[in-house]
Amino acid sequence: MTNPNKAELRRLCDEIENCGGIARLMKGGLFSSWIELVSPSSVRALLDECDRLQATCGGLDRQNDAIAEEIGKVTAERDAALAELEACKSQLRALIHISDATGWERHTCGEIAKARALLAKEASNA
Repeated sequence: MTNPNKAELRRLCDEIENCGGIARLMKGGLFSSWIELVSPSSVRALLDECDRLQATCGGLDRQNDAIAEEIGKVTAERDAALAELEACKSQLRALIHISDATGWERHTCGEIAKARALLAKEASNA
């Protein structure tokens, strides 16, 4: 409901109260008990509750925006870290390839073997 409609409802509530209420206008009718439940004060209370909930929603929207922004930052950091990891794996593969071609592994104190094991473990987890 838009604010102008709420303002109109509040104005109508005031008008009804000023003329003695709807119940007096519809005495004894089929809707008299229902109209007593839907009094101007109950309508005002509902309108106030709508306003309160809208204010709460506005606060939640701001929180959601902040959370979405933080998720965006974390996602970008994760993607950068994954890209760096892939670059490191590529470099390890290149070193292993060079080592295979040159026989360099026996001079590396087992570091090439560790790199092979790391890449093999990574491949088995994928």
